[in-house]
Amino acid sequence: MTDYCTTVDVKALAGATLTTDDTLIATLITRASRLLDAHTGRVFSAVTATRSYTPGVDTDGQTLFLDDDLLSVTTLTTNGVALAAAAYTLQPLNATRKNRLCLKSAYAWEWSDDPAGSIVLAGTWGYSATPPADIVQAAARLALWLYRQREAPFSRVGNALTGEYEVPVALPEDVIAILRPYVRRSWGAV
Repeated sequence: MTDYCTTVDVKALAGATLTTDDTLIATLITRASRLLDAHTGRVFSAVTATRSYTPGVDTDGQTLFLDDDLLSVTTLTTNGVALAAAAYTLQPLNATRKNRLCLKSAYAWEWSDDPAGSIVLAGTWGYSATPPADIVQAAARLALWLYRQREAPFSRVGNALTGEYEVPVALPEDVIAILRPYVRRSWGAV
């Protein structure tokens, strides 16, 4: 998977120019990028992959509910039979990222004795081909935060007499705010 920012982005945010920690920063960029993926339930770069679905579990009549953002279809098969692009529409129509595939009325999902995985969709998956600018910013900010955490204590810091403690938050609030509109909504049980 692709990292969402570069060491140059992180060092620009930090106002740093030294290259002594570039390897560590690169490692933290990868960690930050995967944390963004986990937090949002999305991947912010194009990934070519093949996914399998089961009729009745992942479908509702003519609709196949996708478990990730789809950018384009390479091939779609049902029980090993290829379906032409004219056999289905990708939804929503006016969005770049698709979250479901609807068969046209003349077509149906086919399967033999075991329907598990009988729908196979190969394509390009992801939120976008390249990460949006605010995702690059969130990745750089989170990587810098992780870099600065290397010097943070691993236990609570505070005053036992007053009961006041300072505990680092899970993710910086500004990063969470940037990510909020990108959090993937699930279809729930289908």
